[in-house]
Amino acid sequence: MDTLHAPVPGEVWLLHTPPRQAMLALVARMATDGPVLVLDAANEFDAHQVARLIRRRAPRRFNRSLGHVRIARANTCYQVLALFKQLPATSIPHVIFDLPATFCDENVPLRESRRLLQVALGHVERLRREAPIVISVRPAPGGRRAEL
Repeated sequence: MDTLHAPVPGEVWLLHTPPRQAMLALVARMATDGPVLVLDAANEFDAHQVARLIRRRAPRRFNRSLGHVRIARANTCYQVLALFKQLPATSIPHVIFDLPATFCDENVPLRESRRLLQVALGHVERLRREAPIVISVRPAPGGRRAEL
């Protein structure tokens, strides 16, 4: 991940099935440069691993860099949407772990999941105008709701 340039406002990076370690390394790299907001929609974010990566990358700036990482976790598509609604448009980069994961919940009717995902993508569009956004996506287990 060190060879990638940093995303800039207006850019949305959509990473299909990136290694979890690469996503964590990206967060650590971004945190050494400034604030970063992490939205964990798939319970994939490991704060301890990010702390270790930051310590290796910037030992003298460890505390400051670690303080740059803000984390929000969501377990349902409704929580993801509520988080997006609360986010103001700022220049702080956003890293979203597996955005579609919570929308694949079979306890939510497919039609409702599609509608909520569209609303969430509208928020991504709103936020990207001010901040760079990195989104990881993974296929749902067993191909469930692959269209999402």
